This record gives sequence, structure tokens and C-alpha cells, in this order.
Amino acid sequence: TRYPVNENVTDFTAVSSSEAKTWLMGSTAYYFDNVIVQRGAHLVTMKTGTPNTFNISMLSGDLTGRLHVSPQDTFTIINCPSKFPLGLNVYAGSLVNLPAYTRFADLRYTNIPVNGKIGGISELILSSPVSMIVGPNGGTYGSPDKTLPLHNLNLTTGPTIPTDT
Repeated sequence: TRYPVNENVTDFTAVSSSEAKTWLMGSTAYYFDNVIVQRGAHLVTMKTGTPNTFNISMLSGDLTGRLHVSPQDTFTIINCPSKFPLGLNVYAGSLVNLPAYTRFADLRYTNIPVNGKIGGISELILSSPVSMIVGPNGGTYGSPDKTLPLHNLNLTTGPTIPTDT
């Protein structure tokens, strides 16, 4: 399996095949019934100058990939298996809506930077060694920056939620 050299995206306007990433680009709205991300794949939304909306009914994977949502884009995932199937990087200016019950465990990419907004979650479970890092503009949609209001938060053996100061 070929994994990306850099686990972050620095330029959302230039497709780089050397980073083994799959890019979604060119439309303002995408709707998928099923998306499977496996074998280290990275799914990236391309910044096109206008906000894009991505909706996935069922997201699956083998815990080895990563999702990157570019600034101005909204990415909504309705359902996924009991474990969220891939790592996540929420960049400043983006919104990622996750299933109401979201569990991050056993991921290849254990750091989950939240520099944009996340929504949809009422119960969040983080299992060691996963860490969710909330940046200065990160947090939950509709709440002040660096705020994650949840109905339930379950931490199991060692995960952390530091805030980036």
C-alpha cells in the first residue's frame, strides 16, 4: 500500500498525484449513496472558488485512509459503521457534519485536527490513541470557537482533546 508522503493538504487548488490522494472537484453539489475509502487512500475536496456541498449516505473504509475537507466546503456523512472508517482533518473554513453517534478508534491517522467546524454529533467516542485537536477557529457548528457541546463524550484509555492556543 502506498501512503501519502504528507498527511495534510497545504494547497487545495493544485492536484498532486505524488501524494496518493483522490480529489473531488468541479461541481457545486455531490450526492453519493456509498463511498468506500480503503488501503490508505485520502479523499480531498478541491477548493474551486465557490462553496461545494458533499453528501454521503454511507461511508465505509478499513480505518487506514483520511478525509480532507477544503475551506468553504460542507461535507455531510449520514451513516457509517460503528467505528468511523477513516481519519479526518477539518480545515479552517470548512464544515463536516458527522453521524449523531461517532466513534474514532483504531485509526492509522490518530490525530484529528479540527480547525473548522463539525456538526451533527450528539455522542462522540474517542478511543486510545486517537486525539482530537481543536484549533483556534475549530469547534461545533453554531457554537463559539473552541467549543464542542455534546450530549455524551466517552473517552476510553488515553485519548486527549487539547485545544490549540
